[in-house]
Amino acid sequence: MSQRLTRKQMKRDEVGEALSRAMAFLTGHLKLVGIVAGVLVAVFVLGAVIDRLIGGRRDGASDDLAEAIQILGAPLVGELPEGSPLDLPVFDTPEARTAEAREILEDLAGRRSKTGRIARSYLASLAFSDGDLETAREIWQELAAADDSALAAQAELNLITLDRGAGRADAVETRLTAQLDNGGALPADAVLYE
Repeated sequence: MSQRLTRKQMKRDEVGEALSRAMAFLTGHLKLVGIVAGVLVAVFVLGAVIDRLIGGRRDGASDDLAEAIQILGAPLVGELPEGSPLDLPVFDTPEARTAEAREILEDLAGRRSKTGRIARSYLASLAFSDGDLETAREIWQELAAADDSALAAQAELNLITLDRGAGRADAVETRLTAQLDNGGALPADAVLYE
């Protein structure tokens, strides 16, 4: 027989040797391998738990925001259209409706999330409708400076409306010029329209 090995046989020997060395290492370091595997499993489980908690909190905030919006649009007693769902909230006065929605929105407004910013936007609108223009202005200025382009754009438009209503044409002009020059949150056509 020939003493020469083929390439295939040499490869098979190399793979076999590598597997043998790996098994010898694992057998010799069984405790270390067990610790590493345990840490990996613990990290995976912890990550899943954190994701579940954050996801649940996010879902809860969205549900609360939806409830507040539904309350703001709820009919008053005597205004309930026929065929309305039975679980639709109904209020005696507009003040009672606004107070309940405001309570939910104020709870959400403290969150550092998009839901919290949307809740603050609704609170600014409620303050504006109540005649509390300073509170509305403060909230809208905060939202206009935020990264969220849709809320920032809406806040900019609200600030322009607020300044226009107060007869502050110079502030409106300054704000619109800054939007055009700096490429602000408002699209150029909206700035030109204003």
